[in-house]
Amino acid sequence: MSLRIGVLGAAEISPLAIFRAVAALPGAELVAIGSRRPGAAQAQARLHGLACACLDDQELLARRDIDWVYVPAANTDHYRDCEAALRTGKHVLVEKPATLSARELQALIALATTHGLSLVEAIMTRHHPWQAWLAEQVRARTWGRLLRHSTRLRHGLREGDRFRLRPGGGVLWDDGVYWLQAAQAVAGIDLGACAIEQAQADAVDVPTRVRIELTAPDGMKTDLEAEFALPRQAEHAFEFERARVVLGDFFRARIGRHKIHLDIAHASGERERVSFDEQNYYLNQLAYLAGDARDEDWPAQAQRSVERIAMLEALHGRLRPTLDGPSADG
Repeated sequence: MSLRIGVLGAAEISPLAIFRAVAALPGAELVAIGSRRPGAAQAQARLHGLACACLDDQELLARRDIDWVYVPAANTDHYRDCEAALRTGKHVLVEKPATLSARELQALIALATTHGLSLVEAIMTRHHPWQAWLAEQVRARTWGRLLRHSTRLRHGLREGDRFRLRPGGGVLWDDGVYWLQAAQAVAGIDLGACAIEQAQADAVDVPTRVRIELTAPDGMKTDLEAEFALPRQAEHAFEFERARVVLGDFFRARIGRHKIHLDIAHASGERERVSFDEQNYYLNQLAYLAGDARDEDWPAQAQRSVERIAMLEALHGRLRPTLDGPSADG
């Protein structure tokens, strides 16, 4: 299946998420970049040596040779841009979080369904076999019952990342999606049934450091510690009755093709490593958009997105400013 993509917005994430992946995927084509900012699309195309068309946003949405619109805008603009793309008959890949409210996302899903289109939240880590493999071990109770899932995320902010500190931004919206998606996909957690045990932050409106803990009805816990700070860290840890499984750098496969390793420490003292072939998250994501399974899969995945965003809304409402700011200079 061909994949003809238009990018709605000249964002810094686009080279990683779209430009390089399109170049590596047979049948994929970057048709155009569109922007509301005069000259922004042209500047990005020149910077990255792209031969695509450079248009304003309305011209891009009017193109008949675009199947998918990628929305990498600031979080506050996601709903507006997704709605505009869907109303012009385009499938949509929108950066996480898809919207800032579950109600808005439900409205977009209904619009997509009415027009026979797909709406996919761009969570790169979902498109890698490590999640399905580990989820199978959880279901099979290979190491007994899963007791706790923990996510640790740290990354600094570059000059171009300052939009993350505007209203609608912050580390919980930025990184909480990765934590909750892994809890859903691997641990099988029903977020709507979880109790919020802890919701600490350095600020309520736009937090740059958070510490969160949820408890599922069966007693399993999942927690997040995230901050805009260095040194970088991106770790998932899964505590079972008879083993501890750690994915030490789950962001690694976002730049180039890399192996993902799961390190397993058994209660017996034995250690092992499960490795996956070199892959790239963003290339896998585009392959998913082009694949046959997406038509049947996206509604269920979109509902999971609704559940994540509903939980993130609830957490923002429960945040307490009890933490200091980031512990290192980001």
